[in-house]
Parts: sequence; C-alpha cells; structure tokens
Amino acid sequence: MVRRSVLLPLLSLASVACTHRLPPVVVTHECPALAASDSSPTDTLVYDTLSVTQRPVRAFSQPVRYPEAARQAGVNGHVVIDVVIDVAGHPEMGTARVVSANYRDFVDPALAFLRGSRFCPGTLDGRAVRVRIRIPIDFTIERVGAARSLVGYLTSA
Repeated sequence: MVRRSVLLPLLSLASVACTHRLPPVVVTHECPALAASDSSPTDTLVYDTLSVTQRPVRAFSQPVRYPEAARQAGVNGHVVIDVVIDVAGHPEMGTARVVSANYRDFVDPALAFLRGSRFCPGTLDGRAVRVRIRIPIDFTIERVGAARSLVGYLTSA
C-alpha cells in the first residue's frame, strides 16, 4: 500500500500534516491583520527577516506535489527558494530565485507551491512591509515497514 503524506512546517510557527486526500487549500495560520495593511503598495524597500518585528508566516497554501518521475525513481531532493513576500502577503514571483536544487524535477513543484501560498505579511512596528524570506523544501521518500510514504517538508532557514 502506498500512502502519501506531506508535512509542511514553515518558519517554525505553523504546521499541518496532510494525507493523499488533501483539501484544495491547506490553512495553517489565521491572519486577521492580512486585510488591514496600512502600507503603501508603492513602498519599494525590502527588509530581511532580522530587520522586522514579525516575520512572514504562511497563512495557507496548496499542498506540495511530489513529482511522479522522482517518486518512481526513488529520488529524494531539496530545493531552496528566496522570495519577497509583499505587504498583502503574496509571494512576488518575479523576485523568486532558486538558491539550490539537487534534482531539477523538484523545482517546478516547489515554485507551484510558493505560487499557491499566501502569507501573513512581515511587519515592522505594526506596519506590513515587504520581506525577503528563504524557504527550504525537502522532498523525501521514507520507507515505513513494507509500505512507502512520500513526505515533502517545508522548513525555515
């Protein structure tokens, strides 16, 4: 029996465990301040995670998809992406940069995960600001007894 599970902790602040019968959206963190941003969308300054009061936190996302070819080949992988999260909590995909990937078939699923994610924006003194974050994503096939399970890990750097 093949069981697929995905574990998605991000920035050590929110996590969710999912099975192969995932809902289309995984909610991981409530973000009441998401719509109440008083920051100007024209603000071009980008902060790093050490310069803000609150780091961006993943509010919801699509589940990470393990590539079928990699699963069949038994390949594990790791992708690290740097991206700016805007004041509305959206990843700015034009700023997304793959820092490393040990297997190129994992890059597209990692970027698709990021594209389908929404974050509580980072804040500086209560004001939402643009923040560059690094998102490592591990794709791992684990053997559990005679059964195989697929695990995608999302962690913080």
